[in-house]
Amino acid sequence: RAAGALDPIAPAGDEPAPELEPTLTPMPEQRQGQGQAPEPALASDRLKMQVALGKALGIFRERAALEAGLEALEGIPGNLPLLARALVQSALAREESRGAHSRLDFPDRDDGRFRKTTVAQFDGESISVRFADIPAARNYTRV
Repeated sequence: RAAGALDPIAPAGDEPAPELEPTLTPMPEQRQGQGQAPEPALASDRLKMQVALGKALGIFRERAALEAGLEALEGIPGNLPLLARALVQSALAREESRGAHSRLDFPDRDDGRFRKTTVAQFDGESISVRFADIPAARNYTRV
């Protein structure tokens, strides 16, 4: 029965395979936020980004790999690489291990400095990272 299954990637019937665009579609201007987003990335740039993130944001992280990942991401245009840079910068700024964020160079949790939410912001030129207090616990029980 498996031999008769449809290939989800293959075109239906005798239709030719669709041409793939070499770039991502840019977001509409009204959805780009305050800063002007960079141009979309080429497929080759997306591959460079994926490799850099795979090396930098693995299960176990350390400063050298994070800095190398950030350097590899520099110059890659587009919204996705911009987000990737924000992720790596956020991981660099969080000098502790917590949950899925495991730093070999900072193996302990540091509640005093980092029991907070990470906030990364792009101002049109650069990404800034800060830590914001976690809101007070909410009671979601029904009355």
